[in-house]
Amino acid sequence: MTKLLRAKRCLEAVAAFGGAGRTALITQYARALSTQAGKIIQNPPQSIPLDPELVHADLHRRLAGLYEEEVQKKLVVPPFKRALLHGQKSAIRDQTGDYSFIQLYEAVKRLAIQISSCCAHSLTSSR
Repeated sequence: MTKLLRAKRCLEAVAAFGGAGRTALITQYARALSTQAGKIIQNPPQSIPLDPELVHADLHRRLAGLYEEEVQKKLVVPPFKRALLHGQKSAIRDQTGDYSFIQLYEAVKRLAIQISSCCAHSLTSSR
């Protein structure tokens, strides 16, 4: 079950950087796995495999396809977006433990949000 939750986080992270058209494509799994008030959706779409390994493999294939598409179109691709392709593989090891590529990606997103809010705050306070 943790692989499904991690895969869902991957999709949400990619959706944050993708366009509206891409969000619809990559969130179809997230919708089937979402809960509302503790209720699991009873009728998931038929295209979703029930085996978590197959779901994970399909998500990885889709993420790789999206990444390659952006590179071919010569779009600006954030360096850590490629990290999603490596998932839970260990990226950094130090005295406190191992950190996966997804953990680093999430930390970078949080830092970007903090920097953005600080810049916005400094702009409003300087006026």
